[in-house]
Parts: sequence; C-alpha cells; structure tokens
Amino acid sequence: MAEVTDEIRARIDIVELVGQRVSLKRQGKDWKGLCPFHGEKTPSFTVSPTKQFYHCFGCGAHGTAISFLMEHAGLGFIDAVKELAGRYGMTVPDEALGRALRWMRGTASRLDGGDEARKGRRDRGEASRPGGPAARPGNPDGSLRLPFRRQAESE
Repeated sequence: MAEVTDEIRARIDIVELVGQRVSLKRQGKDWKGLCPFHGEKTPSFTVSPTKQFYHCFGCGAHGTAISFLMEHAGLGFIDAVKELAGRYGMTVPDEALGRALRWMRGTASRLDGGDEARKGRRDRGEASRPGGPAARPGNPDGSLRLPFRRQAESE
C-alpha cells in the first residue's frame, strides 16, 4: 500500500485538490485560504505545493492530500486512496487494501488505549468492533477512520 500512496502523492497536485473545496490565493510560494475545519475570518490555512501538505495555524489541522480528503469529505483511508487513485487512472490491488486494513486496525487498537478506552466508548454509547476502531454515531457503517492528532495537541 505504501507504493500506491507514494505514487498518489507523487502524481497529485495538493493545491488543485484543496482548491476544489477551499478558495485559495497565492502568497509567495504557498497558497492561503480560510480553514475548512474551523470558522475563521482571517486566512490561516496554508497549502504548500513543494512540500505537498496543508497546515492551519489557527486550529493546527495538517496533513497530506489523502488526509485532507479523509477529513473534509468524511472518507475512510482506503476510500480516500481509492478515490485519488481513480482520479489518476491508478488501480489499488485488493491485496494492498487488505494489508492496509489489517495494519490500520492494529494501529487503531494500539492507539485506543486498551480496555479503559473501550470502556469509555461503551459508556458514551459507542459500539466497538472486535479488532477494529469504534463505530460512532456519525460513522454508522463502521468504516475505518483513524484519529488525527492536531499539532497543537501533540506539542
């Protein structure tokens, strides 16, 4: 799957992708606009075509084209990869998808904090699939979504 995501990152123009959903204006070598992830009046959302990532200095949102599509369109990782691959005439082998899904489920179970986190999800009324991330009310199909840590939270 790493080969597929690397190929997508090499082919995609993140400014074009984000620009389809956010009004961007060129500012030096980067592009700026209002952040789609929080309400703001002054642009603090920056997209870097040379580094192929976005960053909001207001809310700390940051990531790649894949994570932008996941966050903005509400897609899971695999659906975002499939959509971007389709845009560029690429196919994603089923074997790669299976490996990625197993890796993500393993990562999600390590990130969730074990029994205490599962108990917290049960207390909040969120279902948990064995070996997978929680199915939340806003995510009724149980599709796989990993939490993204905002830079401000991790510092």
